Amino acid sequence: MFKVGDHVVYGTNGVCLVSDITSSPFDKKDTRTYYVLRPLTGASTSLIYTPVDNDRVPMRPLLARGEAEALLDTVQAIPCLDVPEERARKLTYRNAIAAAEPKTYISLIKTVEGRRVDFCGTQRRLPDFEIEYDTLARRHLYTELSLVLGRTAAEISEYIAERFALAQ
Repeated sequence: MFKVGDHVVYGTNGVCLVSDITSSPFDKKDTRTYYVLRPLTGASTSLIYTPVDNDRVPMRPLLARGEAEALLDTVQAIPCLDVPEERARKLTYRNAIAAAEPKTYISLIKTVEGRRVDFCGTQRRLPDFEIEYDTLARRHLYTELSLVLGRTAAEISEYIAERFALAQ
């Protein structure tokens, strides 16, 4: 169980602060205990109430420092997402974000970056949904890594960009 003040990754919301643990604010008959989560990205005034025993939305602690450093060391080896059918791309990206896993974020970012290069070569524009999912994956990944490693999101972005460049 998480404690008040902990940071967690909660589904598609990314990194959240556990701001309270309380009984149900919606139904006095509901005996479950709820986390009150405050997302660190997006609308700063939003709150998420989720049962402590919620098993539908992935919720996990942030990576440990050693795990984050190991992840950054293996950026080159993380494969792109496998999307055999073009029509399935949006669903694949949605599932990657919903998985709430740093390696999956990197796979999505690498996939979109590869497609961005391909599209530049043909002078076509990347579909908006790809840009949106790429932005979301980067935001979630950089927020988590910056908290864990004590660096700014810009520093994390620069480091990962270097790793992508080395991989190509």
